[in-house]
Formats: sequence, structure tokens, C-alpha cells
Amino acid sequence: MKFISKMSRLRLCMALFVVSASIFAVSRVSYAAKHSVGEHFGGGIVFYILQEGDPGYDPAKQHGLIAAPADLKTKGSTGVTGMYFWATGQRDSMHQEEYAYEQVFNTSTLIGQGAENTKKILERHPAAKHPTIAAAVASAYNGGGFKDWYLPSKEELHKLYLNKAVVGGFADYDYWSSTENSALNAWVELFANGYQYLDNKMDADCVRPIRSF
Repeated sequence: MKFISKMSRLRLCMALFVVSASIFAVSRVSYAAKHSVGEHFGGGIVFYILQEGDPGYDPAKQHGLIAAPADLKTKGSTGVTGMYFWATGQRDSMHQEEYAYEQVFNTSTLIGQGAENTKKILERHPAAKHPTIAAAVASAYNGGGFKDWYLPSKEELHKLYLNKAVVGGFADYDYWSSTENSALNAWVELFANGYQYLDNKMDADCVRPIRSF
């Protein structure tokens, strides 16, 4: 009888383990499915959920992108509220420190790379010296108490454009991405029609910070 009792307890323990594991698996699936485009979450508005094939996609855990609820409206590089240069503002002489037209190198167009792009820009053009360039103001934004906002990559910016009606508050104007093309220019997107093109780093454009989850 004692042997049977021990076996029964072992079976019960195994059954409880299976049930617990199942509950945990269900809770993981529930967690992965709970966020949606248009949801107010993480200090802003969810505008994209990573899909299979996207860099960073994980079927076991949902990841996506969050936009700040409004464009930045601080005094920009030009002295105009809400308008920012991509680079430093020093265009006149390549002998100036932190000259604007010096290449950052190796910025990516891809989803999931905006944060790294922003870091590279700020390593080349430090925010301490140039606090009003696009990457610096995006990085300094702390909506919702979060400190990991950044300037979107070219493809992240386009996803934002595709869901601009859900997020709201955009101007029919150019928005900077963190994707550089050369020493002279970087990618922007015109939010009037979704046209992406290369703009001079010393042109003044809008900034909408994003972050990932």
C-alpha cells in the first residue's frame, strides 16, 4: 500500500507539472497576442507588430514599434519650432569641428535598426554639442517615462507612414529617418503621400520619435 501511495503521489505530481506547464504556455500565447496597432501602450501608440520575416520576429513573444503621440515641437536646429537638421548645422567649412557633411557610415534601412542608427549618429555628432539635431531630440524625448526613444530607420518610418491615420498628428511634410545615404544626405519620407527620397542633411524636417517593445 505504501508503494502504491508513492506511485500515486508521483503520478499526481507529474499531472500537476503538465497542467502548470500548459497554463504557462497559454499565458505566454496570451501575452504575445495582447497588443495591437492603434493601442496606447509604452508611452505612445503601437503602429506596427513584427511579422514573420522581419528582423527580430519571435513567434513566442510579440514585438513591435511604438510612436510618440505627436511630433516634437522643441526649438530646432534652424531656430524654428519643430524643424530639425539631420546633422550639426555646420555647413560652411569642413575644417570646423563636427562638420555636418561627414559620413556616419553603416546606418541601416531595416526594421529594428533605428535605435542603432541613432546611436551611430550621436557618436559622430554628440548631443552634448549638437542637442537640436534630429537624432538628438528623438533620443532626448522621454514620453511615458521611457528613455529609449530613437529616430526611425527608413523602413520603420515607412511603416509609420502606412499607419499614420491610426497614430495621428502628422504634418503633410517631410520626416527624417535615421538612415544615411552619403556624407551629404539622408532618407526622408513625405507624409503627404509616402514618397521616400534623399534630402540634404542641412534641410529642416519634422521628427517623430519611436521606440520598440
